[in-house]
Amino acid sequence: ADAEAEVELTLSEVLRGATREVALEGSRRRVEVRIPPGVREGSRVRVAGEGGRGAGGRRGNLYLRVRVARDPGFERRGDDLHDATPLDEVPR
Repeated sequence: ADAEAEVELTLSEVLRGATREVALEGSRRRVEVRIPPGVREGSRVRVAGEGGRGAGGRRGNLYLRVRVARDPGFERRGDDLHDATPLDEVPR
């Protein structure tokens, strides 16, 4: 049986990639997952063989839904980061 979970990353973690320990619902099992750099808001990361046990005893896949935390200093537009500081607040 496939399993799903949600992970939240900072922009810094999106840039470098991250590792998360995910607790599976309905199970005492925890899985350490490497999330690749460059993931986007709403994307799904597939981790083969780390879901729940299926009918034949084999594990399904774990799917992680990615959420990117808002950063007050930056906004992401596609693959670009833009400084969100208003120009009248930039030191001269």
